[in-house]
Amino acid sequence: MTTELWEQFQQNTQNTTSQITEEIANTLSINQLWHQINTAITKSAKSYIPFLQRSQKQHNTFSPKVTKMHTALNLCGSILHTLDTFQDPTIPYIATVNPNPFMTNNNILLRGA
Repeated sequence: MTTELWEQFQQNTQNTTSQITEEIANTLSINQLWHQINTAITKSAKSYIPFLQRSQKQHNTFSPKVTKMHTALNLCGSILHTLDTFQDPTIPYIATVNPNPFMTNNNILLRGA
């Protein structure tokens, strides 16, 4: 932001707000006056103050296959957490049904890797 742009912003804001001459009679007129001043400052700022718009860049640290597997493991963990914390007395507790879900079938683990 250069000093020239800053001075133009100040001058434009001062000119616009000095044109607003209303008497304040009640709360509604205060709100309307505030809205007019706010609009004048905002328009002036958009005209004279430079700004950049940045978006978050997607950065893939891992390969697509590993990313997909990580997402699937997160989903499995979420499901296990939900089942583990579920308190319905008609469904047996997940730890008594399957105390170690990752060791039940070694073939699945070998094929998935």
